[in-house]
This record gives sequence, structure tokens and C-alpha cells, in this order.
Amino acid sequence: MASSKPTLHVVIGSTRPGRVGEPIARWFFDQGLAHDGFEVELIDLAVVNLPLFNEPVQPFRQQYTHERTKRWSETVSRADAFSQESVGDVPKVGVPIRQQQLS
Repeated sequence: MASSKPTLHVVIGSTRPGRVGEPIARWFFDQGLAHDGFEVELIDLAVVNLPLFNEPVQPFRQQYTHERTKRWSETVSRADAFSQESVGDVPKVGVPIRQQQLS
């Protein structure tokens, strides 16, 4: 039976070694679980390993040819809300986060 709670994805947005956003994302994930108002999923873009611009058609069309991209699209479509944690030393949105937003 499906949950009546909305689904919150907590996304670890940095993929580089030594990233600092992961502990913050895990803390936020734990807070979401403790809140008990959401089904919470932790999404690590380093694990998802979604290559940049490897689909022949623009992402908004959702005409994916690669299984990895199809799985990512299914994952993202489950979410009702997102929290994206990224590095604090970069004053703009990083490429991994921009890529997953487009999918």
C-alpha cells in the first residue's frame, strides 16, 4: 500500500572527493525522518552517476535512451519535495545539481 505522506528527496549535490555537503544532507535526512510528515529518501548524485549531456534529446521531453537516465527520471518523479545540499565554497549552483534538475 502506498504511503499517504508526501515524499521528500534529500539530494547530496556535490560529487567531488572531499565534499562537505554530505554530513549536512544526512543531518537533514535524519530531521525529515524524525519529523514523520514525509517519506524521506536520501539521493547521492555521486552514486547516481548521471553523465552530463549524454542523451540525444532535451531532458524536458523525457525521451531517454539510456537506462541510467530512465532510472533517474523514475526516482525524481516519486518526489513531492526536494532539499538539495551542495558545497558552501561555490557561490552558484553546481553542474551535478543543474543536471538532475533538468531530468
